[in-house]
Amino acid sequence: MVCGFLELACAQDAYELFVQLSKQGYLVDQLACSKLVGELCKENCVDEASTVFNLMLGRNVTPDEFAYNSLISAYCQKGDMRNAQSWFDDLVNRGLNPDVFLYTTLMNGYCKIDQIQEAHDLFIEMQEKGIKPDVVTCTVMLDVCLKQVQHGFWSSPNRENRKMSFKAKSSKLLNDMKASELEPDVVCYTQLIDGLCKMDYLQDALNLFDEMRGKGLRPDAFTYTSLANGYCHQGEVGKAEALVEEMINKGIEVDHITLSILKRGNRKYRQLQIHK
Repeated sequence: MVCGFLELACAQDAYELFVQLSKQGYLVDQLACSKLVGELCKENCVDEASTVFNLMLGRNVTPDEFAYNSLISAYCQKGDMRNAQSWFDDLVNRGLNPDVFLYTTLMNGYCKIDQIQEAHDLFIEMQEKGIKPDVVTCTVMLDVCLKQVQHGFWSSPNRENRKMSFKAKSSKLLNDMKASELEPDVVCYTQLIDGLCKMDYLQDALNLFDEMRGKGLRPDAFTYTSLANGYCHQGEVGKAEALVEEMINKGIEVDHITLSILKRGNRKYRQLQIHK
């Protein structure tokens, strides 16, 4: 019956039946429990999914990796890293092995709430366990590296050293990927390009832009916006406008972020002209 409700996309009804059966001393099988947790998480009913977990564990039934992945991912999406980490630790303590997907999910969750050191420590832990990063993991690590550099960037007396540090780390990560035969995707290239533009390494960003297009990858709006921002930051407003024109010609939607960057760039350009 629980699986029947889930097949009908009635996760809440399935959950209520599950709780009712549990109170009567019955527990549905592990597969049904796993499906229930997954569907509850999809519907953002994370507390209910956590209740299912606790009821299972209370009956000495250990959820499978899929259920753990679903619950931890859902808490990460909510930004509730305390519960995400708690269930991750529980998984490890019960002898289950977190995979690259789960490590990456947890790293990304920490990165989103700017707990950069925790994300970095997980990356090191994953490697020490012999788990190889995938393209998504490397993309998250690029975000981690950039946020490490940006934290307190403008108040730091060592801005140039920080910029060089990001360039060195991102270059090493890219080389490690290629050595592991991991091909960067559009998201990974865009993360690299965005970071290099923010660190004023515009030419390096342009080289990567040409490289990704040479591989047949299609830059998205964020890729173009990152480069336009890089051009504007260096006063090359005309080149930024040419990029936006290219976006339009390729049928890529120009959003308000891109337009606001162009407006700021034009304002900065006019101010520079006045001071000349």
